[in-house]
Amino acid sequence: MIKTFNILLIFLVFLFSLGGCKKHKEARVNGTDPAELIVEDLVYISDKSGSFDIYRNTLHGQKESRITSATGWEWFPQYVPAKNIVVYNSMDTTGVFRTMAMSLKGDTIVNFPKLSLPEIRISDEGRWIAYVRQKNKDTSNILIAPLYRLGDSLQVTHDEGYNGRPVWSPDSKNLAFISDRTGTNEVYLFDMQTKQVRRVTKNNKREKYMSWRPDGKLLGVTMENERGINDIYVIDFKNQRTERLTDTPYSEEEIRWSDSGDKIAYHSKIDDRDDIYVLKLKSDTLAIDSIWKVTDSKAYYGEPEWICTDSCRSRLNK
Repeated sequence: MIKTFNILLIFLVFLFSLGGCKKHKEARVNGTDPAELIVEDLVYISDKSGSFDIYRNTLHGQKESRITSATGWEWFPQYVPAKNIVVYNSMDTTGVFRTMAMSLKGDTIVNFPKLSLPEIRISDEGRWIAYVRQKNKDTSNILIAPLYRLGDSLQVTHDEGYNGRPVWSPDSKNLAFISDRTGTNEVYLFDMQTKQVRRVTKNNKREKYMSWRPDGKLLGVTMENERGINDIYVIDFKNQRTERLTDTPYSEEEIRWSDSGDKIAYHSKIDDRDDIYVLKLKSDTLAIDSIWKVTDSKAYYGEPEWICTDSCRSRLNK
């Protein structure tokens, strides 16, 4: 009887130790790098199917899937967190253009506003849109409107020359855009409350692509150097300074800051091959920790965009 009891006791201790090891292993996984548990996927365009479609992939390029397959071309994908949808441009083989929206499963959103705006940006909370209207071959202007009331548009810019590439701040209180009204591309900021525009940059470089860090304190922007190469710079609004982030022999373009704030995805052409890359920052700094290629160099890849679903955002907010 005593022998049987001892054997049972040993067996129970063994089971408990297994459970303890399992918990300890989970704790170690959770403790090593919590960011690794935050699922941030990427969407981007590629012509690997013969025409431009939109693809989804994991952070390290391990699971690519094609999410559009209409006849024609799809491009300029953007994720709208509040609605959990991807909005993109579409043009069929007859040249008919329209703005489309789909769920993350690839289903078309039928009640999305009927828009035909080639350069549109939707705010993160899904309330506002910014779009560009061409006045003539040399002049374009930016307008904003409630997403479902395009008739209530407000024209933001009134200057001759190029005004475009609008990007909403995460809180939708500011709209950054590029303008060459002074003769060269510079960054400008439109304040939604005051309805005033102010110039942000003043240099001899040519600004092109922009993306906000999720906290709205920093704005990533590409600037063309004297060699004609686009490097990534970061504008710190609070401290009123601009810091250079990259200095490479190739251009970083179409930049997008991740929702976790520690990564920037971009398109770059290296050895005549267009691919998507991810730049990871060291914790709480603007120092580069690592850079890796997401796509396989077998086709054209561009216009990366991050997807961070509700579960992803709930982890980030903890």
